[in-house]
Amino acid sequence: MSVPSTAGRPSVFYVNPVGEAISSGTLARQGTSHLAGNLQGLAGASVDNIVSRVPAGWTSAPQRAGNGLRFFDEAGFERLRLHGPSARAPVGSNSQSGWTLRIMDRAGNYYDDAGRIVPYRATRTKQGRAAMRSTGC
Repeated sequence: MSVPSTAGRPSVFYVNPVGEAISSGTLARQGTSHLAGNLQGLAGASVDNIVSRVPAGWTSAPQRAGNGLRFFDEAGFERLRLHGPSARAPVGSNSQSGWTLRIMDRAGNYYDDAGRIVPYRATRTKQGRAAMRSTGC
């Protein structure tokens, strides 16, 4: 996805409720990290750092609800989802606290920050919420 700049300034793609933005400048960082392709160890990382690790060959698109981004690998599988906080999310949940990063494989399994598979519907159980919190995102 390409977001054009206006008058040399980055175009803003999304701003979360606390004023953090994803802009064309953020998207331009995609694939620039020496760790590009390594999606582990992103707990607490900035949006810029996360996007810099997304492989350059992946494409991006807005989330269906328009509150973040989805990244797709070269084969068209959704592999990463990044969205801002949600006021409707349960108290204490990752989605209520700040940016949420979801990393998945081609089968749709989600992974935590250490690369372990998180059980399906993990956010609906006490153990699952603890596993998802371990991502720090």
